[in-house]
Amino acid sequence: MGGQRVCSRPALTVSTEATATSFSPPSALILFFSSKTNFFVTSASSHLPRPPSVLHTSRPLQRLLCRQTRLQTAASFRASFSSPARPKMVIALDPSTCQVPASGGNSLHQIVNQGASRLAFKVKSSNNAQYRIKAVYGFVSEGARTPIEVIRHPGPPKEDKLVVQFAEVPPEETDPRAPFLAGAAQGEVIMTLSAV
Repeated sequence: MGGQRVCSRPALTVSTEATATSFSPPSALILFFSSKTNFFVTSASSHLPRPPSVLHTSRPLQRLLCRQTRLQTAASFRASFSSPARPKMVIALDPSTCQVPASGGNSLHQIVNQGASRLAFKVKSSNNAQYRIKAVYGFVSEGARTPIEVIRHPGPPKEDKLVVQFAEVPPEETDPRAPFLAGAAQGEVIMTLSAV
């Protein structure tokens, strides 16, 4: 007896030399291929009982059944790895835009927690040469807001990015850096920094 393949199929119709036999296999089947052109079907389990019947098929039908199984398996993998719905953003910046003089200046913003859990946050900039942030790390309670200040040092006019990462933390957490050092950031908000 040759190799075995696991197939999951709906009801199938198999043509034999004499009749056409319809059967509804269980959710998982093992197809045992003989060294010739026949195979039989049995339910998959931890032990392999003797098959209830042997279905004599032609090689073209064997190839068709296996091709259908491969297509169904590929579709199942695509579905399992498809992107889930994007979660609702629980952090917002108020105001949501930042424009400062290229000659230098500052802009005040609020980090708003729109969720129902206490959050830690971390603020980063794509241009550390011209920008400083107060505060880089912090906590914001559910439904609350906390201030940050964006400070621009003199430099050529350009656009940069400010990124606020956040992570849910328990009430007893006292170090806002802890979830980010552990790589537990759950999302981020990006704001454009415009120096004109």
